Amino acid sequence: MNISDKRLEEIKNIPDEDIDTSDIPELDDSFWENAKIEEIIQWKPQINF
Repeated sequence: MNISDKRLEEIKNIPDEDIDTSDIPELDDSFWENAKIEEIIQWKPQINF
């Protein structure tokens, strides 16, 4: 999906209270029962001269 810089900026400027989240279900305790914290390892390229 391509989105223009102009549209992305418009979306970023929408106040939270103006975003309709009524179609997103609430997360209850059953959702979090199997949740895990994963460590993200970011690899940095090594450059040798």
